[in-house]
Amino acid sequence: MKWELIIPVILYELIVICGISFLLNWLGKRNKQKNTHSADFVNAGGSLGPLAVAASLSLSALGGGHIIGLAAQAPSTGVGTYWYCLSSAIMVAIILCFTGVWYKRMHTPTVKYMFERLYDERVGMIHAGLSAGFLWGVITLEMQSSATVLCLMTGWSMKLCCIVGAAIAVLYVVFAGMKEAAWVNVVNALVMYAGVLVAAIYIGSHLAGGWESVNEYYTSNGEGWMLSLAGTSETWRT
Repeated sequence: MKWELIIPVILYELIVICGISFLLNWLGKRNKQKNTHSADFVNAGGSLGPLAVAASLSLSALGGGHIIGLAAQAPSTGVGTYWYCLSSAIMVAIILCFTGVWYKRMHTPTVKYMFERLYDERVGMIHAGLSAGFLWGVITLEMQSSATVLCLMTGWSMKLCCIVGAAIAVLYVVFAGMKEAAWVNVVNALVMYAGVLVAAIYIGSHLAGGWESVNEYYTSNGEGWMLSLAGTSETWRT
């Protein structure tokens, strides 16, 4: 069991989640504000700023597919794997430029309510039902991804790791609702992107021959396409 990895991760999660929850509650009492009903708990009273919204949208597009799936796919598709990330960025841009504007103008917090206003209540209920099934499938896969990482570090069973992962996920929102989840996303986003930059610099500085040796390796083996964002036809099919 890799306690040297497990303990720092658990401490980090607890400190970030509990710390942000305490800070939000303290600020709420100081400003005499609180979540007075379930709607405030779900949408943070409509008070999230650009930073929290941007971080939440970015991390909503990240999950097991990126963290585990892309890591396994990259050795076979190369730099072209990055298109998976670019497509998520394009999705966020579409949301902010088009559908997000519709939500704001129609004062609707969810797609269901927007469809109800555009069409009727039945269409909204159909969308909510389909979304529930879709989201259940996504959450199930994400739990398996989280459990896979935890299982490799601890040696626990997949069932136990799924339960632990679900408990941590619940902590994200149980104390202060969507506002807590949004600011936890801000901290996690900063840590993740800083970690990627540090890792890239560290690996590049310790590679024998630097990044040039990586380019030479793939080029000399007839796999220069691995270094191209265009990739191959197989990349696009993937």
